[in-house]
Amino acid sequence: MGIFKPNVEKMGKKKNVEGLIEVLKDVDEDNSVRKNAAKALGEIGDARAVEPLIQALKARSMYVNEEAVEALGNIKDIRAVMPIIKAMGEKLMYVKFTNKATEALVKIGKPATEPLIHVLKNVRPYVGMAMKHSSMQAKVIEVLGEIGDSRAVEPLTQTLRDKDWNLGKKAAEALNKLDWQPKNQIEESYRLLARQEWDRLIKVGEPAIEPLICALKDEDRNVIEKSSMALAQMGEPVIKPLLEALDDIDENKDIDFLKTTIVVIGDIGEPAVKPLIEALKDENRYVRLVAATILGDIKDERAIPSLIKTQEEKDKEVSDGATLALVKIGKPAIKPLIEALENEDIDDHRPAVYALGHIGKPAVTPLIETLKNKDMDIRIGAASALITIGKPAIESLNQALKDEDENVRYHARFALGKIKELNR
Repeated sequence: MGIFKPNVEKMGKKKNVEGLIEVLKDVDEDNSVRKNAAKALGEIGDARAVEPLIQALKARSMYVNEEAVEALGNIKDIRAVMPIIKAMGEKLMYVKFTNKATEALVKIGKPATEPLIHVLKNVRPYVGMAMKHSSMQAKVIEVLGEIGDSRAVEPLTQTLRDKDWNLGKKAAEALNKLDWQPKNQIEESYRLLARQEWDRLIKVGEPAIEPLICALKDEDRNVIEKSSMALAQMGEPVIKPLLEALDDIDENKDIDFLKTTIVVIGDIGEPAVKPLIEALKDENRYVRLVAATILGDIKDERAIPSLIKTQEEKDKEVSDGATLALVKIGKPAIKPLIEALENEDIDDHRPAVYALGHIGKPAVTPLIETLKNKDMDIRIGAASALITIGKPAIESLNQALKDEDENVRYHARFALGKIKELNR
């Protein structure tokens, strides 16, 4: 850096391209001066500045990077396309630079289309280590939509059904800006979804199910709610695809999708019962858990035997889900649960005890009858359920103190003592 700063403004007015290039290339020069040199070169628009500006994309100063990429967009030289794309991928976390790179590529226009399509399909080499590939692809899709070149239609259409819903959504939005005619009802559904034409989506029917399920992972709560309502209106045909979609969920990221799936199928109601009972046998634990949860919400008695069977699962979360479902079903589940409690082939009676205890007062009389069982473990289980029921069981337990069966009297006294102890 010299004693005196170069007069970049004067050089710009004189269109001194060579002088401005020298300033830009001088790594010892003040970055604010180099930045202004890049800006001046962009305003002049001379093609001699392209290579130096491309090199300036690698400068350590983000200010220089930003002015360089903007200048390259103004010059509109095809040589800049791949370097801009590469720099954008490396600097995705810098929003201002990324936005300027996007604008530059749009200004270059159709000559950038083929390189952008290449990157969309082969994104890995163009993304910095710390960034997601999908973030880069989303930017590429955005640029393709703004450029408006029909050559982008086919690759964007292929992206509609990407596993990452946000990419599919971006592709649909980009295609809406192009002269795109959907080839089938699924593609038409993605277009309607991007336009948020919910009534028309419902009329499309089953071909709209796939896009609507994808939209349940949207970041916009309104999109999720509208998609949920549309799916619920379609009824039984959505159940199997929704449950199948659980195969791809990430336990750490997709908990909201899991909850939304429960709401949608729950809103379908009675037609969902048979498929959900069958889903309790699915290999995927999330499918079983969702099925158990919804069956509890629907409260259909047909599900009781399968839910009791599901209580025997080694997966505690699924077993607990079945138990809570039986509690929600309530009184109709009492007799089958008593039978499960008395079934010697069942190794663990605790889920049945828990369910009976939380069903509450309606279970009291059958549980007191169970105190007569010859198996001591079963009697203890029944007494434990009565203790859980608590005060609503006291009157019947006092009557049981007069029972002719010694086991009944013993466990009644024990349960009353525990209830009293717990209510001190």
